[in-house]
Amino acid sequence: MHDSQLLCANCLQERSVFTGVVAPYIYDPAIAYLLRRWKYDRDRVAGRLLMTLWRDATGVLPPVDAVVALPLNWRRLLYRGFNQADSLRNALLCNQRTLATLPAPGFRLKRSHAAKPQVGQNAQQRRSNLRGAFTVSGRCDNLRIAVIDDVVTTGATANAAAAALFNAGAREVHIWCIARTPTPAHTTDV
Repeated sequence: MHDSQLLCANCLQERSVFTGVVAPYIYDPAIAYLLRRWKYDRDRVAGRLLMTLWRDATGVLPPVDAVVALPLNWRRLLYRGFNQADSLRNALLCNQRTLATLPAPGFRLKRSHAAKPQVGQNAQQRRSNLRGAFTVSGRCDNLRIAVIDDVVTTGATANAAAAALFNAGAREVHIWCIARTPTPAHTTDV
């Protein structure tokens, strides 16, 4: 179901269901700091910087039929005031002409319930926390879909969203994000 060249050893070991990940940055302290400032402190300058860095570093992307932002639970959206994945999606669509011409998807990825924050949880807790967290309204039969998120750490959120999309008929589910946690080969660089 997935292209092993697009997945790190951790994703392969965890038996990820998503097709691949495009993440131009490693989730290092600098990226973590900027994300924290943007998401939790509502620092718009940090957000604009991250969107610019991401947009400029994103090269050739796999061909897709739809690009969707990972949805937030309505309570978290109300508290935060914005969905960072939606902001990233909009920044990317403005920069990638081929993506900007894609028609609006005939389906909607939704949060089916509020999950506890993932911060501070181990991989097993994250998977359990997100079981059944996403649903899809409508069908996405045979579509190649890109799901936009800010960071992939354990892959639990990406797997939960991908599973919902595959259950709704998707052919491929790619995760496009700013950064991913380092693989063991990169941990000495962080």
